[in-house]
Amino acid sequence: MASKDFIIENGILLHYKGDLSVVTIPNDVIHIDDWAFRRSPHRIQKNQQPAKTKCVIIPDTVVSIGEHAFMNFSDKLESINIPKSVEKIGTLAFAALPGVGSICVDADNLFYCSTGNCLIEKATKTLIVGCKNSSIPTDGSVTAIHRGAFAACFYLEKLTIPEGVTSIGELAFSNCKNLKEIRIPSTVTYIAESAFSRCEKLTVYAPSGSFAEQYAKSNKIPFSTQEILENTNQILNNNEYFHLSVEALNLSPKTTNSLLRCGIDTVERLVSFKESQIKKMRGIGETAFKEIKDKLDSVGLFFSL
Repeated sequence: MASKDFIIENGILLHYKGDLSVVTIPNDVIHIDDWAFRRSPHRIQKNQQPAKTKCVIIPDTVVSIGEHAFMNFSDKLESINIPKSVEKIGTLAFAALPGVGSICVDADNLFYCSTGNCLIEKATKTLIVGCKNSSIPTDGSVTAIHRGAFAACFYLEKLTIPEGVTSIGELAFSNCKNLKEIRIPSTVTYIAESAFSRCEKLTVYAPSGSFAEQYAKSNKIPFSTQEILENTNQILNNNEYFHLSVEALNLSPKTTNSLLRCGIDTVERLVSFKESQIKKMRGIGETAFKEIKDKLDSVGLFFSL
């Protein structure tokens, strides 16, 4: 790679001005500066295509990566690979890279790790970078989602935040324009105002009465309780809960009222659903099974409606 593609001073990579498919950062670089791989304003002004880079190779001489270092650099960048030498990664260093599907940290890195295509700061248990293929670990290694962690992750469609996570930072999921479903546990007690800005297709699923419900409603984000997906099987398969009313399942008012009209007012009656009760039905609405579709393998009809 031609040295003219880089501006380097005293081991600091100040700016990359090339446009290669594979970028190999020189071995004499110790620090990648803030905005070092920013798109050239001249490129934007001239309506030229964004960078075509698919891969950036960071050498194990690099100790730190500045804020916004690779932000919005290349829509085609496929992966993020952090060597064992990196000790500090600045905020939004890898934000707005929608093509990234893989995040990997060298196993010998003392400060960061990667699990489920998530870049995690070990000391603070903070997820600092996610991607379209991320699956947040459930082993307690993540308790916070950092500012801009998933910002402009255009191809992320759904994500489950596990129990133990307590906070979601500013712009964490900002401009995830295809994010349709986020599941947030009751352990989350802080969500920044801008965390889900410009997520126009989003529905928040969370326990009834949770902070996430309060946040969703105050920000006019569609909300649905997630207990039906998480707890219904446990309730239906445990005799201890048979005396409970169907309201205990936290179904939507419309679904609950439909069951009550059929004489199904307890969990026990729901489990022992009889043909005589089915015969009271006159039709099946378009959204009848919406809340439990992920739990169904099939639906059988005993007679013609």
